[in-house]
Amino acid sequence: MTAKSGRSASMPAVGLPSPLVTVYIPVYNGSAFLYEALDSIAAQSMVDWECLLIDDASTDQCLDIVECDARVRVLQQPVNMNVANASNVAIRAAHGKYLARLDQDDIAAPTRLAEQVDFLERHPEVDVCSGAMQLFGEASHVWSLPTTDAEIKANLIAALENIANPDSMSCGGIRS
Repeated sequence: MTAKSGRSASMPAVGLPSPLVTVYIPVYNGSAFLYEALDSIAAQSMVDWECLLIDDASTDQCLDIVECDARVRVLQQPVNMNVANASNVAIRAAHGKYLARLDQDDIAAPTRLAEQVDFLERHPEVDVCSGAMQLFGEASHVWSLPTTDAEIKANLIAALENIANPDSMSCGGIRS
């Protein structure tokens, strides 16, 4: 992936067009799993992406594992501000039409970005999509979320989760 870049967070890499998807990964002391998360983005079937690592003042050496790739930018917070603030930093710095989140301890399926972009392109009335998550390790199972309009509305009324944040992608309406 990449080492810390000297580029401005708001400027795309020289000579690179704006990507279709910005994947952002909030990072805080992520050395245990960050390599696998980054590797899963590098292995995507769709290659038109950039990745923003939002380092939330990590105290471990998690960024030392990051290798060079012009599509990856590291943005470092001077102090730990939490994942919500890191997400806001990513939204402001993103260059992609679509914004995808991945947690530092998650692995994206190789076709995740392609499938989500395809869905959003075919459904312009939809602003956010997500997918099922397969948990691994000690709690290995598939976590599925509602897929129909009626199921999603029922979950909203019951205040249940409809979107798996680490597997979400959004477009339009998220930027001012």
